[in-house]
Amino acid sequence: MGGFLANERIAAAVSFALARLIVLLAILCAPFDRISTFSDQGSVSRAAGTRSELPAVGFLPQSSPEIWFAPLAAVQRPEIGGGAVDYMRLFDQPSSWPTASSYVHVFALGPNFVRVASDDDLSTVFGWLKRHHIALAFGIGLIRPRAGCRRTEGFDDDHEALARRIQRLGGNLTYLVAMSPVYFGHASNQPGACRLPIDTLTADAASSAKVFQRLFPDVRIVEDEPISNFQNADWIEQIGQFQTAFQRAYGRPIRAVRLDIAWWEPWEARALAITRYLRQIGKPVGVIYNGNEGDASDADWLNNARRHYRAYEHLVGGAPAQAVFESWVHHPTHLLPEHSPSAFTNLIIEYHRSHRSVR
Repeated sequence: MGGFLANERIAAAVSFALARLIVLLAILCAPFDRISTFSDQGSVSRAAGTRSELPAVGFLPQSSPEIWFAPLAAVQRPEIGGGAVDYMRLFDQPSSWPTASSYVHVFALGPNFVRVASDDDLSTVFGWLKRHHIALAFGIGLIRPRAGCRRTEGFDDDHEALARRIQRLGGNLTYLVAMSPVYFGHASNQPGACRLPIDTLTADAASSAKVFQRLFPDVRIVEDEPISNFQNADWIEQIGQFQTAFQRAYGRPIRAVRLDIAWWEPWEARALAITRYLRQIGKPVGVIYNGNEGDASDADWLNNARRHYRAYEHLVGGAPAQAVFESWVHHPTHLLPEHSPSAFTNLIIEYHRSHRSVR
C-alpha cells in the first residue's frame, strides 16, 4: 500500500465519530459466542522447524497464527527514500536470519517490486522461497482502471504481464492479495473516486483473479481492506456483499480478509466489529502488524508494531489466523541481522516466541 491512504485517512477521520457510534451499537448487539478455529489444511509443520514439502499453507488455529513477512524493498518506493537497504540479503545471505525464516509461512511481494526488480533478483527470491518451502504471495489491485476515475490503490491493468513474469522466473504463486477492492472501488468518496457498484467491481476482480488462476491453478485469494478509511456506516455489510458476489463470479471463496488498520486513529471499535463479523461467518482474519506512518526511526516503528499486535490480540482475545508483518513506508530500513533488536526479522522471532506457550 502506498501514499494514497494517508490523504484518504485524513478525510475519513472527519466523519469517523458518527460512524464509530453506529459501529459501537453494532458491537453491543452482536453475539460473540462463535469464535471459529480452522483446520490445518495443507499446513506448515512446525515440528523441529520443518515444513511440509508443499508451500500451500492453510488456515491455522488462531492460537497458532500463520506468519507473513512483507518488507519494503528500497527499489519499490523511491519517492519516499526507499525501504530496507538489505532486502536482497534475505535471499543471497540467508545465514543472517535462519531462525526468523523458519517461522515465516508466507513471503509477500508487491506489484512494484515485480515490475522493477531485475530478472536475476526475482529468480533469486523465487528460488530461495522454494528451497525453504515458504509460500509466495503477491498483492495487486484487481479492478481495471476507467476513464474519468482516479487511479488509486485497488486499480491495476498489467495482471497478465506480471503473472507471466512471476511464472517465467520460477515463482509458484500460493496467494493473490486483492488490494482494497471494496474501499477504493466502491466506498471512497474522495474526488475522482469510481464508486462502482459491488457487482461491477466484483466482476472486474474475479476476471483479473482468473488471469492468475490460469497460470497458478491452486492460487488462493485474500482480500485486504483499510478498515480505518471507511466513512459509511454499512461498510461491514459491503465487505460481506463483496465476499458473496466474488465467490459467485470466481467460483471459489475468498480465503481470508486482511485488516489494514490506521493505528494512530481510534481503531478498536472497527477492528472488534469486523473481527467479530468475520469469525461469525467462518472467515479467517488477517491483520497487518506495522508501525505508524509518521515514525521517525526503525526503533519507533518496531516498538509501535509490537504495541499494535499486543493491543489487537488483547482486544479480540487471541491471535488472528494470519499475522502479517508488512511495511510500505521508509522504516524499517534494516531487516538483518535477526539477533539485532533494531532489525525487522527480530520482531518476527519475538512474536513467534510470545505465542509458543499457547500452541
